[in-house]
Amino acid sequence: MFDFSKVDEEAKVDVLDINKRKKKVEKFNPKGEVSKRVNTSIVKAVEGTINDILKIEEELNELFIERENEIRMLTLAFITGSNGFFHGPAGTGKSALVEEYRNRIEDCSYFRILMGKTTEPSEIFGPVSINAMKNDIYKVNTKNKLPEANISFVDEIFKANSAVLNNLLTIMNEKLFFNEEIQKVPLISLIGASNEYYEEDNLIALYDRFLLRWNIDYINEPSNRITLFKNYLDRRRESSLLQENETVKMPVCKINIKDLMVINEKVKEITISIKVLNTYNKLLNTLLRKNIVISDRRKNESLKIVQAAALLDGRDEAEIQDLEVLKYTLWTYEEDLAAILEEVEKLANPNKNKLRNLKATFEAYKKQLLDLEDNKGSDQYVFNKTMAVTEIIKNINYGVNTINGILSSMKKEGRDNSKEFNDFMKLLNDMEEYAENIKKDIVL
Repeated sequence: MFDFSKVDEEAKVDVLDINKRKKKVEKFNPKGEVSKRVNTSIVKAVEGTINDILKIEEELNELFIERENEIRMLTLAFITGSNGFFHGPAGTGKSALVEEYRNRIEDCSYFRILMGKTTEPSEIFGPVSINAMKNDIYKVNTKNKLPEANISFVDEIFKANSAVLNNLLTIMNEKLFFNEEIQKVPLISLIGASNEYYEEDNLIALYDRFLLRWNIDYINEPSNRITLFKNYLDRRRESSLLQENETVKMPVCKINIKDLMVINEKVKEITISIKVLNTYNKLLNTLLRKNIVISDRRKNESLKIVQAAALLDGRDEAEIQDLEVLKYTLWTYEEDLAAILEEVEKLANPNKNKLRNLKATFEAYKKQLLDLEDNKGSDQYVFNKTMAVTEIIKNINYGVNTINGILSSMKKEGRDNSKEFNDFMKLLNDMEEYAENIKKDIVL
């Protein structure tokens, strides 16, 4: 018999220890509801834009199913001025997602290209100016090309050839382009994508320029695929209406590129306490013991992503929970990703592991009762089912108490508007409803 009491020993602490948690002050949240931490000067300066960004994320998550991590990675890239990389097969919506996000950034100069082995430098950086050449001056006309873009999307980026690589690296890292004179590039983020990882050694430096990385795959959950199909059919129907009846689309949330630039600067002011830094160092030591080596530059650069996580949550100081975003930055090789996710989660978000274990145990209970139906005609069926239901209800009640303890802790920490809180609430409701439904199977 499975037992919720064995799901996670730490979960018991949440039940017993909730009254010992330290109370925290109020914060803002995107819904404008009562919260638990006071706005600070840093947060107040960009509160409206942050709320709009969170609204954009919400709208994008409705359009793109199972893309929460990908959307959050783009947000972190844009508000920190970092480069991001998506790895995944064709047809997973990489370019569509970037395109939809950048369409919500007004006055944004955008450059997009599909890289090939024969891609010429002029296709990326601009053609050589003929007029300048007449005066013996080498100058590239960068209008509408990468050196004048705020945001860029480069698909199949590892097909970059040596003719474009050096300038590309300088733009990504130093935000400079060597033209007639050194030209400062207004690039905020370059998002790269590829169906494959680099194969040539000269591309290692290019891959390293992407601070944020994520693997993207096809839709996994069957129910989510149904939502995907419905969304696709809805867009087809809307397209037809637009052509025939000139119907206007529903307005979407947008931000201005100037406001995004302000956030790029404000996020630098977010503080990280020595407690969080010590926890970060502990994580790095754990990964090193697993032979996962991370460069000093990447260790440092990852801290600005932690700052961004705090700002998005309405705080001027990062907390341990913000270290969860390190899952986007600390891995280089795909085989290391699982270990990094596990260790990051343990330190930054232990509740996620508890939620996963609670869900798995609940599903095991439901499967146990379904398996009993195979012996429905046996003499022992009623007795066995009654005993199983009685035991399962008892353990579900224990699980309910565990979740209530976790929810109480999250409320005290001001996290009662988070997705994680809602996930626990949904599981709690499902468990209580299931327990109520199976009570009728108890025969006294």
